[in-house]
Amino acid sequence: MIDVLASQFSYEHHNATTLHPVGAASVVALGLWMFLAPRRNAMLPLLILICFMPSAQRIVIAGLDFTLLRIMVMIGMARVITRGEIKGFKPTKLDVTFVIWAFVGALVYVVQQGDVAASIYSAGRLVDALGAYFVGRLLIRHISDLRAFAYIAAGIGLVVSLFFLNELSTQRNLFAVFGGVREITWVRDGRLRCQGAFAHAILAGVFWAALLPIFIAGVWERRRRTVFIAATFAALLIVGATASSTPLLGVVAAVGFWVWWPFRHYMRWAFIGAPFALTALHIVMEAPVWHLVSRVSAVGGSTGYHRFVLIDASIRRFNEWWLVGTTSTGHWSEHYQTWDITNQYIFEGVRGGVWRLILFCLIILLAGLNLAYAQRRAETTADKALLWGVGGSIFVHCVCFIGVSYFGQIEYLWFVTLAACSSAGVDGFCRTGLRHARTPAARQSRWLTKRAPAPGELDRRLRAATDSQG
Repeated sequence: MIDVLASQFSYEHHNATTLHPVGAASVVALGLWMFLAPRRNAMLPLLILICFMPSAQRIVIAGLDFTLLRIMVMIGMARVITRGEIKGFKPTKLDVTFVIWAFVGALVYVVQQGDVAASIYSAGRLVDALGAYFVGRLLIRHISDLRAFAYIAAGIGLVVSLFFLNELSTQRNLFAVFGGVREITWVRDGRLRCQGAFAHAILAGVFWAALLPIFIAGVWERRRRTVFIAATFAALLIVGATASSTPLLGVVAAVGFWVWWPFRHYMRWAFIGAPFALTALHIVMEAPVWHLVSRVSAVGGSTGYHRFVLIDASIRRFNEWWLVGTTSTGHWSEHYQTWDITNQYIFEGVRGGVWRLILFCLIILLAGLNLAYAQRRAETTADKALLWGVGGSIFVHCVCFIGVSYFGQIEYLWFVTLAACSSAGVDGFCRTGLRHARTPAARQSRWLTKRAPAPGELDRRLRAATDSQG
């Protein structure tokens, strides 16, 4: 459960400038790097800021809240516009659906709250969502860009695991100096719940559990296989250090998704059969099928029953939130803290009504279809595995959505992953011929063409040589 203390740590810095000198220097240096770096490496500064800087670091100007991540996204937007990387951009169905989803959520929230502060907050959320999505969409344009992103994330994961090892051994969070996270690691049922720079241990674990399928795909990379294998174990270490059920279930989902790799050609039948299987379970079970959530507990102290109560109450009180959401859910249950919406699907409905929930599910569906389209056109097994890994990442997110609602750094990973899925649906995403002009053979071919003699040049040279000998 996202407890009261976590909420306090996450929001106590709102409407107040909290900027450490290291944070200020980092955003300047990383901003320059993001603006000037080659496209393939341009996502590295954003990932560094996500993993090493708590979201409490921010600058507030005239009531406008600029977190360092929001500033970095704005720098990324300036980069893709000024450097012409927006040229050739063709919106996909996923792009359009994502934009509609973001605006529906913003408009409904303003209608719910009905004040200027809600408008300012919604505008900031739009910058985060649309900015992160389209920066990722325009910087990850080819399978090689996606491979570079995976390699960068793997390298960062190795470094982050060292900080989690330190927190696990000392019970001290080094990132507490920046604010927004506990200095003394929280203990539940005798287990340390390490969180690093993230606002909560669950979010930290889910972040790396979602990247785990992509790291596993790196086994098919010959030159970088060692790095990806090491990153896989680093991600497992981080998830274990969080001591949270939701990330551990995400790991199970990641491994289960890869078990389907030999049978990937039959994946559509699995998706078609899943709703029928759940319906059959619902019929034969004494309790509703969503009661299974209450029985899932990977670690002691898990609050699976709270999640069941939340799902059950949202279904029974559908009439309260279906049109334009609702501003309060605390009255849904007298004995359980239903104000704590630890379910992303329910959160979508509460914040935007059934319309935003439908759009959210449609986004996930389109992301999967785009990846399937790209896989059919991938030219190597390594490319197919990488795309499968991204699909596994989406699947892990979907499983973890049942146990947590996203906020903070992990939202940026979700948006960038969706952006990569959108790019995968564009023709040419997997075509190695697009990079053919950079290969040594192509350079040699162009050199030979450039140096080839003009028509009649050989005859002229032969006559000149004969005259000189005569």
